[in-house]
Amino acid sequence: MIKLSRSHIETYFDCPRKFWLRYYEGGRGLTPVGKSEALWVGDMTHQLLGAHMQGKPLPVFGESYAERLATALALAWIDVRGLVYERDYTVISVEREVEIPIAPDVVLMSRIDCVVRRKADGAVFAGPEWKTTGVLGDRWVESWRYSAQTIAHTLDVEYALGAESAGVLMEFIYKGRKNNKGEHVCALVAPAGEDQAQYTAHLPMSIKQEYFRSSEVWRGPRELEMFCRNVETVAEHVEEAKVSGLMAESFRPRLDQFCASDKYGHPCEFLGVCFGEIDDPLGSGMYVKRVPHHLLEFEV
Repeated sequence: MIKLSRSHIETYFDCPRKFWLRYYEGGRGLTPVGKSEALWVGDMTHQLLGAHMQGKPLPVFGESYAERLATALALAWIDVRGLVYERDYTVISVEREVEIPIAPDVVLMSRIDCVVRRKADGAVFAGPEWKTTGVLGDRWVESWRYSAQTIAHTLDVEYALGAESAGVLMEFIYKGRKNNKGEHVCALVAPAGEDQAQYTAHLPMSIKQEYFRSSEVWRGPRELEMFCRNVETVAEHVEEAKVSGLMAESFRPRLDQFCASDKYGHPCEFLGVCFGEIDDPLGSGMYVKRVPHHLLEFEV
């Protein structure tokens, strides 16, 4: 049985060697030590809003700027967009693990955070799917129309609930900008020492609305079919590499400009490994073994 995820598929088509290093090297893959502030803020914001959608108390974070920023973003989103979901949608599923059979002995592993039903017509959507960003432009919003994530979540709804998916509800959250001194600026964050909930409550709605955009993304049958074929392609490569016994050698690196600047403008986390600067990733202290996001281990 070969189990893959949407992230596996995206990473494979970015770079086969990156796919190997991230998910299979050393048994379950490698991840760089530490987490960027951007990822940290995104994770915390997601935790806060996930708790809100489930009707649970919001987690309480510390007083670092990143933690205060995440709390401010979440509270403002609840004021601006959360009320829309309470009025127009009913939550029907939260934090559900999904196994989608793609082909014999090939399974797509996924986790869907939330599924809602629109009260007006009963249409079922995956979402809200939150994305924090430092650039809230039209191109960023439109790019998710073509994301593998929206395809995977469409499949999640259809296989997990047996319902036709009306689309994915995307929620975009602007984190603010950096000033000339390199300091992060966000009007939603209360001054140090002030109560964030009270500060958010007193902010004008017009200011809070500037930090959020939303869209509905629908993926058609042809797109779903092509994505499933991509899953099969990756599974076939993994199986061939397994049979040959040449696992690492079978997944070759791109070795081009993409290594230094990916689709987000960031260098690949394995740049030094592929270009011979790091011979022993785990021994270098720069990487640790990956912890899978799903409840079940991915299997080869």
